[in-house]
Amino acid sequence: MIAVPNSSDGLSIVVDKPMNNGIQLNVNRQAVLRQYFGLSVPGETYGISYRPAFGYKNGRQAEGTDQRNIYVKPFCNKMTKMAQFIHKLLLQNSNLLRLNNLNLCEKFNSCAILLYHKMQGIKEASSMGWHTDLKYSKDGIFSVNLNSQKENTPTVIFTLGDKRKLNWQKIIFDAQNKSRPSSKIFEMSLEEGHILILNPIDECPHIDVISGEKIKFEHGNVNIGKNSYSIAFVFRVVSNSHAFDKMNKLIIEESDVTNSQLHNELIMDKLYKGFNVEEYHTDIKHKFKNFL
Repeated sequence: MIAVPNSSDGLSIVVDKPMNNGIQLNVNRQAVLRQYFGLSVPGETYGISYRPAFGYKNGRQAEGTDQRNIYVKPFCNKMTKMAQFIHKLLLQNSNLLRLNNLNLCEKFNSCAILLYHKMQGIKEASSMGWHTDLKYSKDGIFSVNLNSQKENTPTVIFTLGDKRKLNWQKIIFDAQNKSRPSSKIFEMSLEEGHILILNPIDECPHIDVISGEKIKFEHGNVNIGKNSYSIAFVFRVVSNSHAFDKMNKLIIEESDVTNSQLHNELIMDKLYKGFNVEEYHTDIKHKFKNFL
């Protein structure tokens, strides 16, 4: 049995509006379906709990999520144990994994679950574009304003289900600091049980000791087959905690509402009302039946 979507413990069906894209439900749009979780921190008050929200910065979620429906659910016991196990694994093998330059002092407090799947008539694609997890200036300066993840901390991805291909490309900077991707793409296969560690040093513009070029690396360009399903547990250390309603898991924020936002909310509400949650619940249970 899987909790009903949009219940406090079910899949969150929300409207996203990523940069340069239109308003779409997260369960319909081409990008992989994301669900966010955070480790609750001390300081709980009546009706309110506190936990980190990855991607939430300056009153906005990175995916342009409907601000009225930003869900970050608390870690369950098993997720907490997963985070502790992976953190211990990194600490005990920091020399072998060449992680001595990273901040491994803090335990993972954020997890994004990525559900790669396709559903006819609902989700025709499930992809991840080129990106870096951490944002730096072209001069290699960590951007405090653009990052919710802590500086110099790794991102760790644990995979379940069918294998998927993660691609890497090298970005080269010229003398004028203009960037271009190299022609060579590196392909990595992520299979069930694999743990991938993203070292932020690769994402920060730096001088390649071999070529002498200024470079960084991006990853993404992920796609899956028609009848495939693959799940990624993405663990991070996130800087700030936010207040959430203890019952419905919604973020509690006060913000001024503009006329533009009101217009967008009308469009969003039409999308919510036009979506058949019961039918979706049946389909998603069938798709991920092996994990229920």
